[in-house]
Amino acid sequence: MLGRFTRVATSTAKRSFSTTAAVKDALERPPIQLFGIDGRYAHALFSATVKSNALPAVGKDMTRIKSLLASDDVFNGFLDTPILSRKDKTAAVTDLLTKMKFSPTTVNFFAAMAENNRLGMTSEIVGAFDTLMTAHRNEVKCVVTSAEPLDKTTIANLTASLKGFTSEGQSVSVSTQIDEKILGGLIVEVGDKYIDMSVLARVNKMMQTLQAPI
Repeated sequence: MLGRFTRVATSTAKRSFSTTAAVKDALERPPIQLFGIDGRYAHALFSATVKSNALPAVGKDMTRIKSLLASDDVFNGFLDTPILSRKDKTAAVTDLLTKMKFSPTTVNFFAAMAENNRLGMTSEIVGAFDTLMTAHRNEVKCVVTSAEPLDKTTIANLTASLKGFTSEGQSVSVSTQIDEKILGGLIVEVGDKYIDMSVLARVNKMMQTLQAPI
């Protein structure tokens, strides 16, 4: 349960976040409603950072955290370890992120996560926060899967084409991923739409046709 989170606007050394109605009313309302434990933590972080005008800095911090999650086994191991007590984890994560020059809001948020034994959910919480940021920027998130890396020109052309799926005032945020199993072509996920133009999909369709009774 998210019992508290440091309010940097009051003091970077004081953790006094509360989920009382008075505090909730003072927080900026997130652009969309998320659910679950990860959603609650993401809402708390988003609301507090907007209220204290720290959103740009925290947004950059979360990008750095995602990079660490993807590349640093030691960092992941620390988040998941059951050996350290909550107190020791809180002290360790505070010291680590402070030395790495993360913003005070981010440092204190991770300290609150450590106190509540939620560091193991960092990936889910950061993902939920990213969803809130995408909605805040009025972006439509798009994931393009290909069998091999796409060059910059192809990505730029795809981005231009995908703008047709957006409403007025929205922009497209395109991310790419590699999956050799699709053999070729593309799989595009934009908003709630799933467009499979992969070679694997065509092969599967052909196989189904060939296997159908005559």
